[in-house]
Amino acid sequence: MSDTIEQVPTALIGAEATTLAPVLRLIDAHPDLALSIRAAIEQRLREAVLPPLVPVQITDDGETYAGVRCPWCGGDVENSESLAVLDTSDRLTTIAADEFDHDHRSISPDYDSREDYGGLCYVHEGCGHPVALPTGWTEGG
Repeated sequence: MSDTIEQVPTALIGAEATTLAPVLRLIDAHPDLALSIRAAIEQRLREAVLPPLVPVQITDDGETYAGVRCPWCGGDVENSESLAVLDTSDRLTTIAADEFDHDHRSISPDYDSREDYGGLCYVHEGCGHPVALPTGWTEGG
């Protein structure tokens, strides 16, 4: 392992707006497709081959220690504690008849039942890019 990595080139600034504009227009024109579009995007993200974090040996002030660097920006992900799991948990909560309050024009769904969360991907918070765990690494339970 070394402390030198080649950074992954990122998309052009502003490309997100240009790329998303047709999708947003489609949702505006057909709001009934919004959930299907969201599900398709999440599935693509789950299946995407993201660049893995890079295990490295870092030398700082004469001390050498193991670290993990971001393939996008080269930042020290592990020791800056800047790796996050983008977590999703979809559930449908049925609203019972007694949870409708017509006098106050409100509903009170019971959210006590929590579903298990499933990680969508990892994100290096330092640069905001999605990453995968280093090759051979797994998430412990």
